[in-house]
Amino acid sequence: MTDGVLDGDLILQGDGDPSLDDHSLWSLAAQLKGAGVTTVRGRLVVNAAPFGVMKCETSDRCKALERSDTAYNAPLSSVGVDFGNWCVSVRPTTLAQAASVQGCGVRSLPVPVDGTIKTVTVGSRQTFWVERITRAGGDRLRVGGDIPMDRGQELYRAMSDPANGVGLLMARMLAEIGIKVEGPVVVRAGAAPDAAVELAHIEGLSLREQLGRMLRFSNNYIADVLTLNLAAALKKEAPTELSSASGILSDFISRSQRTAKFQFLRTGTPAWLDRVALKTGTMDTPHSVCGIAGYLRKKDGGWMAFAVIVNGGPTMKHVPLFRAMAAARGDVEEILERH
Repeated sequence: MTDGVLDGDLILQGDGDPSLDDHSLWSLAAQLKGAGVTTVRGRLVVNAAPFGVMKCETSDRCKALERSDTAYNAPLSSVGVDFGNWCVSVRPTTLAQAASVQGCGVRSLPVPVDGTIKTVTVGSRQTFWVERITRAGGDRLRVGGDIPMDRGQELYRAMSDPANGVGLLMARMLAEIGIKVEGPVVVRAGAAPDAAVELAHIEGLSLREQLGRMLRFSNNYIADVLTLNLAAALKKEAPTELSSASGILSDFISRSQRTAKFQFLRTGTPAWLDRVALKTGTMDTPHSVCGIAGYLRKKDGGWMAFAVIVNGGPTMKHVPLFRAMAAARGDVEEILERH
């Protein structure tokens, strides 16, 4: 780098961190500014290591390659911001005028916005909508409807290509902080070039915190990306599919010692251990909530669906997880005994 000019590509090196967010990108941009970078003569290269961008394997993620009106079907990638989503800030302006539609972390989104959302009076019915569509390989947002003057909101819509999306956001942040990137955003996957020099870096959240958020919010994106990370680490090669990576995770768990954290799922009657498939979900604020839902196989081979919720209350706001699960398991075991 000479006089603030980087005569080459600027590489955003991914590392399979599902917790990457706008604040992380701004930290990188600020570090580059602090290092004296003013101009990048080359491209902004998003290196989606260690496993690149995965092909879709589920119906919702395959459909999201062309359109999404939610935040829960983002394609998987080893580098993606806000769990692979565009964060959209919708703010009312003046009565009967178009609301402001911006990025949550940038003044203007790096993708086109088609349509307008009209500002209406306080107390009016909120009808605005936002969807992401993809045309000719590029994301666009389509918006419409009304937003009351007192109800500004932030919402998320899945990107069609999270690695490219994070590159576009990074390029926009660099421009807003005063760093010009002359080349385009490109995506690749592989090791960083030997001649690369580190100019900025960030540390992702600890694995403990990642797992905590995954369980608290039932975040499938975190679970899937961590699964792909584990598969990449164990096989020493990039996984090609989530399904195959899940098999590696299953094998790893079967070989691992049982942990106290999930002991409540591994104890109980033989019927509980053999005839029940379930998913857990928990909350802790303002009262504790533990929910389990799933299927149990009857003695005659049929199936039953079940759901159990244990809530904290006025006399006990926080029910310990082991007590909640023991109570739920007891009820399910009674059903298993009868059926």
